[in-house]
Amino acid sequence: MEPMSSPEDQPVSTPATATAATATAPAPRAVSRVRASELHGRSWLNTGGNQLDLAALRGKIVILDFWSFCCINCLHVLDEL
Repeated sequence: MEPMSSPEDQPVSTPATATAATATAPAPRAVSRVRASELHGRSWLNTGGNQLDLAALRGKIVILDFWSFCCINCLHVLDEL
């Protein structure tokens, strides 16, 4: 077993080392906000015939699943829609 180190053996934080640590830390990424365009569609599944608008969806988690009839993976999940 190694002996426990004394407080004198511990690294000391000084203003110089704190500044150096801050300078090497990555800057927080800027969050860019882009307003989503309105949802326009002929009809929506699972809405009971109601139209969707962004105001009604604000604050909710929304998953949009884009698919096509020419995509084999899309056709496999078509029956689950």
